Amino acid sequence: MENTVIQNAGFHHLALYASDFDRTMEFYCKGLGCGYVRGWGEGTGRAAMVDFGGGNLLEIFAKGTDKEQENARFIHLAIATTDPDGAYEAALKAGAVSVDPPKDVTIQAEEPMPVRIAFVKGPDGEILEFCRECPKGVPGGFVYFEEIRTVILVTYSSGLAVASSAMR
Repeated sequence: MENTVIQNAGFHHLALYASDFDRTMEFYCKGLGCGYVRGWGEGTGRAAMVDFGGGNLLEIFAKGTDKEQENARFIHLAIATTDPDGAYEAALKAGAVSVDPPKDVTIQAEEPMPVRIAFVKGPDGEILEFCRECPKGVPGGFVYFEEIRTVILVTYSSGLAVASSAMR
């Protein structure tokens, strides 16, 4: 859907205050595999951007505190993945705390949306959701949106992956 008010609008990044900048950077870069994009500043003025992939950025600031904050720093960060179970396990291995293990849920929107989701708490109390949308009628499938807006549907039948693509 195109924004008709803000020309060429799109998500650029989400920002997070880290109580321990180095621990938070290690969690996202080493633990979850984010790529380091750029960093600046020193001490409590330090900040960096990391990429989850595809230009989906998280900006991390060293200005956080150890105090518990309501809703951490944001309600949750949903990370699209074709393997929420694997992402959940990787996060736990990197030091995250389980909030809700992987499960299949149908979100009762105007058109029901089946998803596979899992939630963990990151090093600063932030909630991360690992999410895979499952198209209606495609058990075990997933949707992946590329920049060119091609939708790739993958289903598994007898261990064989069958792929098809269509313009959205």
